[in-house]
Amino acid sequence: MDRIVGLSNVVSFLEFVLSKQPDRICVFRPIFVANVVGGMALWKTKGLFTQHLLIDEDVKHCVPAKHHDFFYSSVFFYVPPEKLIDVLSISGSIDLR
Repeated sequence: MDRIVGLSNVVSFLEFVLSKQPDRICVFRPIFVANVVGGMALWKTKGLFTQHLLIDEDVKHCVPAKHHDFFYSSVFFYVPPEKLIDVLSISGSIDLR
């Protein structure tokens, strides 16, 4: 995993994202920030998504289309055992726990 080019810490990334799309992002304070190279910010939420995690990393994927992972959202719901393979085949970005 490589760091996002030109990104020295998580706060720099947040500032960069907000400068590009300030009207499209709902900002609330993370419960944890590691403001270092390779750091992260964690938000706990209510509703469908239980948490959001921003990591200073660049994980390249090509399914379902080329993209880079660095922001992760968690949704907890039951998946029947016979459907696990189907769910995992949607994208390399899906993690079942």
